[in-house]
Amino acid sequence: MKAKAKHAPQETLDGPFAGLPELLRIAAKAGGIDAIIAIIKARGGRWTSVPKRLSADHWLLKATSRDVADAIAREFGGQSMMIPNGRGLVPRAIAAKVLMSGGSFNDAVVASGLHYRTIQRIKDKLDAGLVTEALFVEQISKGPKGDARQLSLFDPR
Repeated sequence: MKAKAKHAPQETLDGPFAGLPELLRIAAKAGGIDAIIAIIKARGGRWTSVPKRLSADHWLLKATSRDVADAIAREFGGQSMMIPNGRGLVPRAIAAKVLMSGGSFNDAVVASGLHYRTIQRIKDKLDAGLVTEALFVEQISKGPKGDARQLSLFDPR
């Protein structure tokens, strides 16, 4: 059963996280990039159900904050859904967070599992002001080089 939100609030459709699947946009709006990383690490690539009311021991509450979990439950409560696996998103987002918090290249390599040269490219984008935390996620969600001829997998067109 494909998960579909009861309604699509306008604030989750626009902004820096617009290229992400709706679940991750809602999580990002409520808890930022940390919420996205936590959800993907906890259940990425798997089917899961989202209850309308979350018990204290539910995986979503353990992985994120009450605000994030409640926002997701409001939109997807009572549904089963596939949590995006975020293979390309999570390591790069982790690297960006480490670098933005003052960590070294080696710290970013260890935390993300990415190659040193990939970390250098991420750092170059951060230093040039081409990328912020939110814009980094948006850029990653659009895929490599942003070919205008290639439709987004998550574009609602």
